[in-house]
Formats: sequence, C-alpha cells, structure tokens
Amino acid sequence: MLKIALSRRAAVLVASAGVVVAVAGVAIPGAQASSLAKKAPSSIEVNSPTITIRTTAHHKLRLKIGGTDFVSNGHPDDSPAAAYVELRTPSGHEAHNWTFQLSSGSFTDHVAKSTGGFTTDASQIAPYGRIRLAFSPMGSGTTIHCGKTTVVTRHVKVAAALSFVTGTSWGDLGSFPSKTHFGRGTLRTQYGGAPCPRPSPFVPCMSNLSWNSSQSPVTIAGGWTMRKGKKHGEVSGVRLALLSTPAEAIRTDTVVTTAPAPAYSDSGGIPTVAVTTYGGQAAGSATLTSTTVEHPGKVTCDSKHHHDRQTTWSTASYTNGTTPLTLHEQIEGPMTLPDSSSDGYIQRNTRLN
Repeated sequence: MLKIALSRRAAVLVASAGVVVAVAGVAIPGAQASSLAKKAPSSIEVNSPTITIRTTAHHKLRLKIGGTDFVSNGHPDDSPAAAYVELRTPSGHEAHNWTFQLSSGSFTDHVAKSTGGFTTDASQIAPYGRIRLAFSPMGSGTTIHCGKTTVVTRHVKVAAALSFVTGTSWGDLGSFPSKTHFGRGTLRTQYGGAPCPRPSPFVPCMSNLSWNSSQSPVTIAGGWTMRKGKKHGEVSGVRLALLSTPAEAIRTDTVVTTAPAPAYSDSGGIPTVAVTTYGGQAAGSATLTSTTVEHPGKVTCDSKHHHDRQTTWSTASYTNGTTPLTLHEQIEGPMTLPDSSSDGYIQRNTRLN
C-alpha cells in the first residue's frame, strides 16, 4: 500500500479516475432502462479505449483518457469530478497517469440518451493543456444490482478535442480544437449511494513468491510465478506525485520489467528473499528478511477440491545491495527505496493438491 498523505478529495480522485470496471450482467430491458433514466445517478464514469499516437517529440505511445463525476440527491456535491490522461509505452512497461480535479458543472450527461462529456476550459488543468470530451451511445448495456444500488455499464463512442503538455522528453500531444476519435469506450453509471462490491476474482492454483516494500511516495514490488514449469520473475514500481499546480492534481508513475526469480531461503521459519536484476530498466539488488515467524494457511483455488499452501509475512526488513535496487524510467526519474526495518511484505504459495 502506498503510504502517502492525501486529502480526502485527492484520495477519491486516485481511486476513481481511469478505472474501467468490467461488469457481468444482462442486456437492460427497455422498461428497466426507462425507469433508471428517471433517477438521478450517484456517479458517472467514462473511459476511452486505448489508441496509439505520436507526440511532438516523435514518441510512439498509447493514450487513454476519461473522467468521473459524483452527485448527491441529483445535484453536484462537494465530492470531486475528475479527468485523467494516461500515456504508456507500446510495450506497457512504463505508464504515467495525470489526474485532475474538475470544477462543478464541468461534467454533463443525459442519462436517457447515454450522451454527455466534460470540458476543462482553458485554465482548469493548466499548465498541462485542455480537454473537451464527448460520448454518445454505441450498443446496449449490462446491469448488476446489490442491495439498493444498481450499476449500468454501456459501450459508448468517445471523441475528444485535446492538447496536453507532458513537460518531459516525451513531448506534447493533440492540437486543440482538432478532434481525436477514440472509438468504443465504456460508460459506467451508478444509482444509489453504496458502492457495489467488485466481483470476486478467479483464483488460480499456483506456485509463486511475491514481495513489496513501500516508503512514501514509492512502492517497489516483485516476485516470480511458475508458468509451464519455469519461474518467470518481475520487478515493478509505483510512484504517486502530488503536483504543485493545478490544485489537487496527481501524477502516478508505473514501471514493470522482467527480472531473475528472487532467491528464497528459510532459517527457523524466518524467510529471506534476495532480489537481483538483469539491467536495462532495472538495476541493483536488495534483500528482504522477515522479522516474524508466520504459520501457513490453506487457500482454496480453482475449485473446492484444490488448495494452495500460503504463508504471508506482513513485516520484513528491506536492505539495498551494494548497488541499490533501482527502476529506471524514460521520464520522471528513477525509483529507489531507502533501507527500512519493517516496511516489507513477503508471500509464498505452493501447491498442495
């Protein structure tokens, strides 16, 4: 977990912006859709599909944009509306997401018609640029119910006029007011105040080892997973940056790269994980050692007839090697952690049956 102090509004922005929610359900009957259209939604979330673009610095990147709005009793309240811009490398190994708070009235929608959008005007997200996004219906929707809450997810056509300045070597994108057509995106409309729980993920049986350590604003994690009889290792990092302007703007930096499977050893129930890297986007090494002895538990996986043996050590020391473990990015600088006494986490799964 990222250990960074966020205001309530900023925390809601991070949790809500840029998240596509896959909802299983059935096509909404006309009568039900008409009934819902008469109600005021408690939240509206639109996300574009991901498209490939070239920046002014000739970088080929993947672009995605979207926004979220919250209302109370049919009227805008103090909860923030948000817009985000996400850029990632074609490989997906590096991504950056800029999330901005929007002022009241920036996000509009017509629920009965599945149309709407948001605009940042010329100043709301300055000095990064401006966005005017519009969406329109594109196919039927699906719905789920949980208590008094209903969540409807529809496909919508997304288009936007935007200009965005990254302030980095990646360059800029868009040319406002020229319009970019993104294609089929997603519109998620929620009715009722209580959030619906996310569907329980399918838990496969596996043998794996995972670890992480966090020192605000950076979290570095890694491990290995067994696939086709071979261990596949990975190291990743996430950094949350509170931007100086505009107010409550947030940038999230992510990097993921392959790495050798970390070495695991155990001494009297106290595990040690030795992390190394290949080079390239990741360099250096680190060691995590648990500070407690934990007892393994049994986890049901695939079906009730299969189980994993799972042990979790919730506290572990993190110590850098001679060359500190470092994740390098094309922009926004490297990620590394200081040595720490108890901010690490280790989990190990082995197949039982």
